[in-house]
Amino acid sequence: MSHLTRLSAFLLLVSIAITHAATLNESNGSRHASSLIHNTVAAKEMHIDESHRHDSVPAAKATTEGSNQLIDFLNDMKSGTKVFQHFFTHSNLTQIVEDGSYTILIPSDNAFQRWHPIDWGFYPFSVPEFTESILRNHFLPMQKPLKLEDIKEMTGKEKFKALGGETVSFRGKPQTTANNVTILNESVLPNGNTVLILAEVLFVTEAVVSKLHQMHKDKETPPLLAFPWFGAQFLSHAFLSLERDSRFTQITRFLNAAEVAPYVSGSNYTFFVPTDEAFERHGFDILSDDVLASGKGVNLLLNHFIRGRLYNKDLKNDKIFETIGGKAVKIQRKPDGNVTVNNALIIEAEVFVYNLGTMFYIDEILYPETIESADSKDLNDTEMNDEEATNAEATTQESPSSTQKDVELITKRTVVHRHDIDDDDEFEPLDDEIVTPRVLPVKYEAGSK
Repeated sequence: MSHLTRLSAFLLLVSIAITHAATLNESNGSRHASSLIHNTVAAKEMHIDESHRHDSVPAAKATTEGSNQLIDFLNDMKSGTKVFQHFFTHSNLTQIVEDGSYTILIPSDNAFQRWHPIDWGFYPFSVPEFTESILRNHFLPMQKPLKLEDIKEMTGKEKFKALGGETVSFRGKPQTTANNVTILNESVLPNGNTVLILAEVLFVTEAVVSKLHQMHKDKETPPLLAFPWFGAQFLSHAFLSLERDSRFTQITRFLNAAEVAPYVSGSNYTFFVPTDEAFERHGFDILSDDVLASGKGVNLLLNHFIRGRLYNKDLKNDKIFETIGGKAVKIQRKPDGNVTVNNALIIEAEVFVYNLGTMFYIDEILYPETIESADSKDLNDTEMNDEEATNAEATTQESPSSTQKDVELITKRTVVHRHDIDDDDEFEPLDDEIVTPRVLPVKYEAGSK
């Protein structure tokens, strides 16, 4: 092949590559514009769809590679503005503020850190729509951006409207402030926009955070619990919450007896919680712990857990979810506004267990037939135990020639409380209690003598 032919082929490939790249850029731009419009409207309605919010991230990165001078400035900053940079690049503001003149107020990292819980608690900036709103109120559109020297020359208080609708008041004396917050530093971007570093985040107060916390309990981080199940934080916190409610004494007894922690480890679950009345309706309130801890008992309980954290809005009519126990539960929304899970009515929705998962209180047990077949047999065995033991003892007394080998009494596993045990008796802990600590008084099984 001649050099001329090779050169022609190379130029042809370059032309094709350029055309393809232009097509991709046009497509990405269209997708970003669509996502931007959707997210801006959603933010005004105080609800941002997470999937669309994340769609804005690639656009922000594309802008970083382009001409967004604010992002370039933030990238060049070694420290002090990294929290703002994180929130800004994940917001819908990156493209909006690229065109126009702004005075940009950037709270320092320490300003954001003030609102961060030390170990556990509620962080207001974990609420995306709130964070977006706060950021908007730190951008002041104006024909001529304010410089620090302009603020120092102010004789009184001058007010300016922020992009988010709030008002920011500047003072030059006795020190330069914005809404009484100290201005720490100033930088001027190549496009003429001014960046002012602040010592605090504007429009965030204890009252605002407290109200926001009440609205977003699902964003609160939990304390780490070593007990009752260290490896199952959602289950542990759910248990402790239910234990404080007199309506749920049976489910807490059930959770304590059945070893479900290995199946509900970690977090991100939905738990449909039956009331005591539901257990009593099926006679499960008088079942022994042995039945609750059996394979059928564990499976019954697991049919009340769903992997994934559901909100009320996720419970759509005719929606079917699979439980951890392998059964299907169907959601029905009634004309009167009530919501059912199979035949169980949800009597209280969205009981958040920190940011670990959600509980829905229901008035019926899901799939009670799982252990109803063993129900009557267990109850009869329990009632007969004392009578059988008495008859066996009487038979032994009537036949003095009988030996232990002649009469062997086989009863159910004997389980007694620790305070009922003499110190001289030999006892060994049950295997499951070694693996997982229990919340109710520890029980022991009598060993053979």
